[in-house]
Amino acid sequence: PGGGGVRSTSSDMLQYLKANMGVINISPQLSAAMNLTEQGYFNVNPNFTQGLSWQLKNIQNLNVINKNGMNQGFNTY
Repeated sequence: PGGGGVRSTSSDMLQYLKANMGVINISPQLSAAMNLTEQGYFNVNPNFTQGLSWQLKNIQNLNVINKNGMNQGFNTY
C-alpha cells in the first residue's frame, strides 16, 4: 500500500519524534527536509491545512501539528 504501508517500531518513532523536537542533533539537510513537512500546502478549511506529512490545525487559537492514519482495520493517532 501507499503511505499507509510504512512500518516502524516504537523505537523508530521515538527517534523521529526526538529529531522533530530538536532533542537530538541531525544534519542540516535532514532538518530542512523535516521542516518542509510542517509547512501547509492545501487548505482544507480556515482551521485545517494539510502539509506534506503533518496536518496543521488551529484549535481555540492553539496551533497543533499532528497526523492520524488508517490502514486495513487499524487506526492511529
